[in-house]
Amino acid sequence: MKPFLTLNDTSCHHVILLAPTDDYFLLVQNLGYSVTVIQEEHRITSTQKAILAEGNVCAFSDIEALLFLSSRIDQFKKVDAVLTFTEYGTLPAALISTFLNCKGPALQEAMLTRNKIMMREHLAGTSLGTVSFLVCSTKAELQAFFANHKDGVIVKPINGTGSQDVLHVTHLDQINSVAFPVLAEAFIDGDEYSCECLSYDGEHHVIAITKKFVGGSTGLVEIGHQVPGIDHTDTKVKVGDFVQEVLSELGICNGASHTELKIDADGKCHLIETHVRPGGDRIWELVDLATQVNQIVATARWFVEGKKTLPPTQEKYHVAIHYLNFKPGLVIAANHTLDSVSEVFRYQFNVKEGTTIKAFSHSQERHGFFIIRADSKDTLRKLKSKAEQSINVVIE
Repeated sequence: MKPFLTLNDTSCHHVILLAPTDDYFLLVQNLGYSVTVIQEEHRITSTQKAILAEGNVCAFSDIEALLFLSSRIDQFKKVDAVLTFTEYGTLPAALISTFLNCKGPALQEAMLTRNKIMMREHLAGTSLGTVSFLVCSTKAELQAFFANHKDGVIVKPINGTGSQDVLHVTHLDQINSVAFPVLAEAFIDGDEYSCECLSYDGEHHVIAITKKFVGGSTGLVEIGHQVPGIDHTDTKVKVGDFVQEVLSELGICNGASHTELKIDADGKCHLIETHVRPGGDRIWELVDLATQVNQIVATARWFVEGKKTLPPTQEKYHVAIHYLNFKPGLVIAANHTLDSVSEVFRYQFNVKEGTTIKAFSHSQERHGFFIIRADSKDTLRKLKSKAEQSINVVIE
């Protein structure tokens, strides 16, 4: 008897799904494929406990065990594609798909997008390499780089996720808390966006552009997203052209991608980073609600069935997610009536009376969110205010 569990194993299509959230799992399962999930133990949710056998659990850092498990799954039933939609699953999925010689993320694109230094070095010397950077192994190296950039520098881990341990260094005292080695980048002032794409054999399609709003204790944690993020047609075209050039230069050819960038005061685009997955922070859901194109479903159908999902001519709705942000302190009252706001599509409220909250420094520390959808940008703004007024949190 096989030690792992494959769901719906009578389907003619079989996929390995790596590191899914519950949402990603349900979206893929609902396509009717045979699905074998591989998950790390510490990421198993209460929902996933019911659909995972002991043999489906494997540390992604143990590459030999991961490839051995994948080969046994493939022997049981030929794998058509390896899918992942999370940052930490990207490189393992690429290794497995390469090992099994099946559809999935390509190894080069996974390596370049997962390792921020490799990406910067690859783009250096091209028209896309506009951001000055340095790999710093010591405090002295970072101090020297900081001295040459009057607007400060962004310091980030080489393989980080979720804005964790990312700093905007504007004075030397901040350097004392840095754990080396790090990637230091010149700070670029300007509005921040992300571009959500689907690619088919190197043919790139812009699905949506998302406006980002940042804050938190570092000023770098995303506190909101809005789709569509740009109103001006010329700017949309400029961003789309820039991102498609980035994808081509990095050799990204298939599936969903999420590219973060800034536009400076002169209208020039600067790459922050790109990923061969849909945007986190439920950006994929905002895009789905606004355009009726789901990047998870579209990527699965392309890899498994060779079916293309093309973007709409324009977004159908205006959609936003707002992350709850409160001043630090003791919570003496916490309640809401978000259920009564019909335009709130989804929400999460993590604040409890009697607890002490702190200013969040990365995405995992945020206090909840709500998603709203409207027919116009102005109505969206009014609905955001209405939803905020339905929340009552008192901090002592």
